[in-house]
Amino acid sequence: MTLYNLKAVKSPRLCGRLLDLLSRIIGLPIIGRWIVELIKRRNHVDEMVRFATSSHPPLLPLYYPIHEMTAEEGAMHRRMAEECPLDLQELTSVEHSKGARQQEFRHWTILDYTSRYMNGTTTPSQVADRIIDAINNMNDKNKNLSVVTQMNVDQLRSQAADSTKRYRDGNTMGVLDGVPILVKDEIPLVGFIVTRGTSFISDTAESDIFPILKLKQQGVLVVGKTCTRSASER
Repeated sequence: MTLYNLKAVKSPRLCGRLLDLLSRIIGLPIIGRWIVELIKRRNHVDEMVRFATSSHPPLLPLYYPIHEMTAEEGAMHRRMAEECPLDLQELTSVEHSKGARQQEFRHWTILDYTSRYMNGTTTPSQVADRIIDAINNMNDKNKNLSVVTQMNVDQLRSQAADSTKRYRDGNTMGVLDGVPILVKDEIPLVGFIVTRGTSFISDTAESDIFPILKLKQQGVLVVGKTCTRSASER
């Protein structure tokens, strides 16, 4: 199976005087426009722009040449998603290996959270409070190097309280209910701004992108936004 089928980029790679000369030529009324159109045509820019601005943009990452999913392929993926066994009771019945338990430090998995929520060892509200304290302590120690750049404490505690009630009532939203997540700065997330790692960009997200929407439908706890490099793009 071919994973990549990339076409060679034919754009000029210039610097210094040659770049200055090209910029001047491109500024000419007729020949400049012809050169720009030639570069765009050779690199299929029009096709990429058309695809990126379509009414149903795909999820990232994108590979070129672009493959637009057929109706049959779409139906196959939907069927695979529906048949995937995402049952919370089944998930929490899985046990960790002894080696994992004996590790002095390890990242918490989905099972670490949900199994404790199910047996009442802890609650999403307690986890949210611990996370808030940890982030505040981290940010106090690293004023200019904060990993978590945005956090809505009231919203997080409200989400955690709702999740705690769902576990108490036995009515969870999905296998990720109560699991905390952080979202990269450049990803649109309702209730948070997109700065792209700058101090001069402040875009308000009007809607969640599809992956975030699906995570919220599973009941995750949205902790906040993490830092990113300057002027980054998703």
